[in-house]
Amino acid sequence: MGKIRLGIDARLYGVQKRGIGRYTESLLQALDGARDRYTLVAFIEQDNTLRQSLAERGWEVHEVRARVYGLREQLSFVQELMKASLDLLHVPHFNVPYLYRRPYVVTVHDLILHHYPNRMSSTRSLPVYTFKYLAYRIGFRHTINAARQIITVSGYTKEDLLTYYPWLAPKTSSIIQPVQLTVETVTDKVTNLHYNSNEPYVLVVGAFYPHKNIEELLDAWVAVGEHHKVTLVLVGPEDSFAKRLQDRLRKMESSVSRHVVFMGAVGDEELRELYRKALFVLFPSLYEGFGLPGVEASLLGKSIVSSARSVLPESYGRSAVYVPAGNTVYLARALNALLADARSTTERPPISTTSIEQFRDQLLVVYDRALQNK
Repeated sequence: MGKIRLGIDARLYGVQKRGIGRYTESLLQALDGARDRYTLVAFIEQDNTLRQSLAERGWEVHEVRARVYGLREQLSFVQELMKASLDLLHVPHFNVPYLYRRPYVVTVHDLILHHYPNRMSSTRSLPVYTFKYLAYRIGFRHTINAARQIITVSGYTKEDLLTYYPWLAPKTSSIIQPVQLTVETVTDKVTNLHYNSNEPYVLVVGAFYPHKNIEELLDAWVAVGEHHKVTLVLVGPEDSFAKRLQDRLRKMESSVSRHVVFMGAVGDEELRELYRKALFVLFPSLYEGFGLPGVEASLLGKSIVSSARSVLPESYGRSAVYVPAGNTVYLARALNALLADARSTTERPPISTTSIEQFRDQLLVVYDRALQNK
């Protein structure tokens, strides 16, 4: 009997894909150690530089032209998957093609769109947004119902999922992803930082969706800027949500706007340097599934200042200082107090993370369950 053919949808691989991209990186790295049990098959975007790396590591690589969430994903990508004759497929997001009928495992990172189904979360017109949101809810429900096993990235996300879909409990497992960013991986080779001012800064990393609460943070920064010469550095994709925030910032007083820097997306090396040199890393979000930037910051020895919403206390524990979110005045007061007393954010214990070996062992247990349910 030949090895089990295990497929991984790796089209969202890499730092530019944010949290899911990081998760996919960890997934592929973990499964490198399972080649004795599986024939590993990766599906990647066409012309992706990942091809050579995976091939050298013994993976069977399929380049596909189907973009995530696009029509081709529902048509040509299904054909690619079927031709690969997989025994099991793991999709690290909820976008399993609707017509795929072979056994699969899916990872659920969060239920943000269940909690924040509003027009501010989209750039589409109302009719298009309404249609796409309805398609999301139908597609999400179908995906999790048809999955052999479901993985969530935190205990909070598992509880959140089961609040909406309690019948999924028998096949849902929470597996914390490993975070590989450590001080040992950092070099001092990066000299051309986009932010090279001598002014101290507070760092925010992530997308600029409404639930990230950056609008409230900008409003709070008005009061912060009155008392401290500190820059707010925002790292994230330069998309329509970033543009919306930049437009808002331009309407604010110059005394505030000159102390806020939008950097766009950056590479791994520059991101590590930005973490290291920040006063602290700020996470004012209203909802998260895991909170990866704070974990990365902690592993680099940097202080975390976070809201206490959703999964964040679970992910950060005693490693973070918690500030109010949802009230601009209280947030400003808390940030002013922290900046006035730098010691209040230091001497926090580092976050304890899952090892790549522990991650792999837990994945293999879930895969075995999925295959036993044939």
